[in-house]
Amino acid sequence: MSGLVDALGSLTDLEIRKFFEPFGLIDAIDLPKDQMTGKNKGHAIIEFRSHRDAKIAVKSMHGF
Repeated sequence: MSGLVDALGSLTDLEIRKFFEPFGLIDAIDLPKDQMTGKNKGHAIIEFRSHRDAKIAVKSMHGF
């Protein structure tokens, strides 16, 4: 997931999980932060248990 800037830049991994859990079981969320500022780097990596669920999430959330 990319585009975590401006207001979305302050999302937590818990909030991201809430957006994506309806699409399927999530194994992990990686939300990299800038070491200097502590702010999100602008993207997150979401690992779904099922490849099919991941594809549905990508298609559904595209352009969100």
